[in-house]
Amino acid sequence: MNHESVLEELYTEVAKTCSMYEIPINPSMDYLELWTKLAQVLDPETSRLLQLGLAEDIADRKGSVFEQMLEILQKEQGGLIGNQHFG
Repeated sequence: MNHESVLEELYTEVAKTCSMYEIPINPSMDYLELWTKLAQVLDPETSRLLQLGLAEDIADRKGSVFEQMLEILQKEQGGLIGNQHFG
């Protein structure tokens, strides 16, 4: 899967989840803007689980996009799993 299709898939999944949470979606928003809106409404347990999953993806070197997503979650939720760096 190439980089663009991964970003398209991420955008689609985040947009679907935003819709489930009744978060207004502006067509000009990119996936990180949608992700930020979503991160603001997640309950702490869901955020923690997502942070753990993203940390695993980062450790597996699946892409810098996951690092950006994790940073947003940590910022919005107060870094529930701490500021971990993988490399």
